[in-house]
Amino acid sequence: MSATRPVTRQVARSSARGGLRAYGGAAPITASVTIAAAGDDGHETAGTTWVTAGAFGGVGIMGYNFFVNATSCRAAFSFDLAGAIPQGSVLASATLTVTVITAPGAGTLTFNVFGQDADAAAQPAAGNRPSSWAKTTATINRTDAPSGATPIDVTAIVQEIIDRPLWDGNRINLFSESNIFTGQNNWAVALFENAGANPNLTVVTV
Repeated sequence: MSATRPVTRQVARSSARGGLRAYGGAAPITASVTIAAAGDDGHETAGTTWVTAGAFGGVGIMGYNFFVNATSCRAAFSFDLAGAIPQGSVLASATLTVTVITAPGAGTLTFNVFGQDADAAAQPAAGNRPSSWAKTTATINRTDAPSGATPIDVTAIVQEIIDRPLWDGNRINLFSESNIFTGQNNWAVALFENAGANPNLTVVTV
């Protein structure tokens, strides 16, 4: 009597984008990264100046601030997933959480969140400012005025980045940008220097 050979079946599972993906029984992956270095967050003012500690001591500006060079302040957050999420994974969710210290004063609040559309993103720096980054097509617009820990759904943004055929599996850079220049319409958010309120990115695969 011949020995019975095990049979392995691949099961097609519906993805969040509506397609079918070969699935071999792997469990969902959760990767949660909290900013843990001063160089991993900060903001850019006037399209020329990168500040890691925030203009007001550990605060990043997401939006427009008349008092900071009267320009869009691009807050940026760099999360090193260190290979935890394989290239091409289908995501169930990706959430950026920031702590809003102050909501806007006068002016129309509206800004967008983008990702850096790159295969091998690097830590932001004076020579690697958000204004020089290629933007993802996916973007999230915010017009609300929250306070405290505030989640932002960046699933479409992160999915676009990890779908890049040559994405290296490491850094996800996210940043804000405003094109409405009135008053002081921004979120002031805690950066690395504000202990206990560091920005976080949590990514979950299907």
